[in-house]
Amino acid sequence: MNLKYYVSSIGLSFFAKAIGLINIMLIIPLLVNNYSADEFGIYILLTQLITIFGVLDFGLGSVLINEILFFRNSKQFGKIKEIIIQSFSFLLIVSLVLTLLTVFILFILKEPKSYDFLPDIIKSAKNLDLFKISVVFFLILPFTLIQKIQFGFLDNAVFHFVEVIQKIIQGVGIFIMAKNTYNIFDIVFFYYSVILLTDMLNGIIYFFFIKKPILQSTKFTRQNLLPPLFKKSFYFFLVSLFFFFSNTIDTYLISGFGNFQMLKDYDIIKRPYEICMVGIMIIISVLWPVFGEAYQKKQVSKIKMIVRRSLLTVTTGLLLLSLTMFFFGNEIISLWINQTKEYKVYLFLIVGLMYLMFSLGNVFIAYLNSANSISVQVIIYSVMTFIGVPFKIFFIKSYGLDGYFIASSIILAFLFAIPLYYQYSKKVKKAKLESDT
Repeated sequence: MNLKYYVSSIGLSFFAKAIGLINIMLIIPLLVNNYSADEFGIYILLTQLITIFGVLDFGLGSVLINEILFFRNSKQFGKIKEIIIQSFSFLLIVSLVLTLLTVFILFILKEPKSYDFLPDIIKSAKNLDLFKISVVFFLILPFTLIQKIQFGFLDNAVFHFVEVIQKIIQGVGIFIMAKNTYNIFDIVFFYYSVILLTDMLNGIIYFFFIKKPILQSTKFTRQNLLPPLFKKSFYFFLVSLFFFFSNTIDTYLISGFGNFQMLKDYDIIKRPYEICMVGIMIIISVLWPVFGEAYQKKQVSKIKMIVRRSLLTVTTGLLLLSLTMFFFGNEIISLWINQTKEYKVYLFLIVGLMYLMFSLGNVFIAYLNSANSISVQVIIYSVMTFIGVPFKIFFIKSYGLDGYFIASSIILAFLFAIPLYYQYSKKVKKAKLESDT
């Protein structure tokens, strides 16, 4: 089962991510050359908001992975059916409330151009632009659970198949729109509309065809499983909240305490590293459920072996990329965006170090999540947020984009990767002692 999971999940996921990379390689140069720095910046800011779903789902998605793994191994399919329906229904209500709230706010507000404190690019938007984006954005929320459910079943090949379709449609559509210089807000609306429709398609295929026999033959338990789920999901919610503020907020810090041109350079510099990160995050994404199964069976040696191999793969990949970028980075970027760029070469090594610390930390997080060791992550992320945000602001204001990358590397090393390694070591030692008794 693990082999089947690895082959189907990693294969399709890699294919989807490869298409996503092709999209980036084709679309970013168009956005850079056809739109202003402000328009490019607002596209980056709005499309990165998708990471907030880990906060808006109150941590339910994350806790569902472990719950479904447990109920699946203990053959309690009635409870699986119950938590799926209850969790989805709850998030559907939340998304509808947020949508209605958005409609109300936009109804009583004037057009953005009436507010002098807003950036010019936001002033150019109409309430209808913001309304369309907001409605589609919030309706995606309940469907984000489906992928987490598939992770719990070790059966997310359908998601990655649909993800391939999603990336193709997004790539072709945004390429055509950017080529013809469509309104940047219409491009963002299209981006989220495709995600909503393909997430719905994923749910239809999975629940009405793949899992239909199991779910139809399973009786309801008639238990209200949400209260205990919320108790477990609270820490996941806090982790997601602090993760959002400590990482996603970076783009807002750069544009707010720097400028949109700095944000544009930030996005261009980091894009080549995302090629390597695609492979790394594919590996990390399948670790959680694999660790979960090994943790429940107390297979400590297997856990340690997987961690060692993952760390070696991550380090080797990013080291090779960083050296390549150090020697040829400016030439690669200039050729890619069809503009001459001269970034400081040492910056490529710092960016590589930043991604390395982030990736190593996420390997340890995959294990800690599978072991329900969440409270310590809340502490780590909260410290990262309260210390990291002002630290980054100071470095951005003092040293510009160089300062941001230096500050991020320091924070991710000393407040993220090292503390997570320490917690992983403690947890593994404890699991070994339990398996020996």
